[in-house]
Amino acid sequence: MEVINLVDFILIDDNCEVHYIIKHLLQSARFLNDIPWELTSYFSSEEYINNLNKYSKSIVLLDVELPNMNGLELANKISVLNNGTYIIFLTSYEHYMKDAFGLNVFNYILKKDISTYLLIELEKLVNKIYIENNQSIQIYSHLGETQLYQDEIICVLYENRKPTIYTKKGKLIVYRETMKSFRKKINSNNFLIPNSASIVNIQYVKYIKHNYIYLLFLDIKLSISRDKIKNVNKHQREYYILGDSL
Repeated sequence: MEVINLVDFILIDDNCEVHYIIKHLLQSARFLNDIPWELTSYFSSEEYINNLNKYSKSIVLLDVELPNMNGLELANKISVLNNGTYIIFLTSYEHYMKDAFGLNVFNYILKKDISTYLLIELEKLVNKIYIENNQSIQIYSHLGETQLYQDEIICVLYENRKPTIYTKKGKLIVYRETMKSFRKKINSNNFLIPNSASIVNIQYVKYIKHNYIYLLFLDIKLSISRDKIKNVNKHQREYYILGDSL
C-alpha cells in the first residue's frame, strides 16, 4: 500500500486495561508499518468533545457503556459535527448495537473479542480511507474552486438549472457542470440515480419506501422514476452485500 496521510486513532474508554491492550495491538500491526499514525486516548465523552476540532479524518474506537454521555449519544454528536470520523464501537453487550443504525458506524466489536478481531476491522477501515483519499473531485462552485471527497456528498439535486450538492455542512451550487457530466466524476458504485434530477450517495440512504428515498441529515424525500425502481433496489442490495463481504 502507498503511504497515506496520518491516521488518527482515537480511543474513548473508561477502562485502563482496554487502553493498554489496544495500544499494544496497534504497535504490533504489520499493516501500519508504512503508515504514519497516532493513538490518542480519552477516558470520557466530554474529554473528547473538548478536542473534537483537532481531528479531520479519524478512526474512533468508542466504548458504548461510558458514564454520563454514553457512546451512542457521543456517536450522534460526532455524526453531526465531524463528517470525516469513522466509528468502531467497543461493547460488552451486543444488544446495544440495534440502536447504532443510522450512525456513522463502521462496525462493532465485543470487548471479549478485541484481541481477535480489532486489527482485522482496522485494516479494512484503513484500506477504505486510502481509497477515499484517492476519490476526491474538483468542482467550481459559488465558493470558487472546491475539492470535495465523494463520501461528503449526501446528494446532488438539479435546482434552478444547476447541480446543487448537499453535504452535512450545507450546500454548494455547481457551475460549469451538468448532471450528466457530474455523474461521470463520481464512483457509480456508491451512488444511486433515482431520477434524471437526482444523484444519491447510498451511505446516506435512511430507507426506501413506496418508491421514495428518505435520506439521513436532510428532511427531504426523493422520488424514484418508474423506470429506475428495479435498478435502484438492485444497486442498493449489491452495495450492502459488497460491504458485508469486505
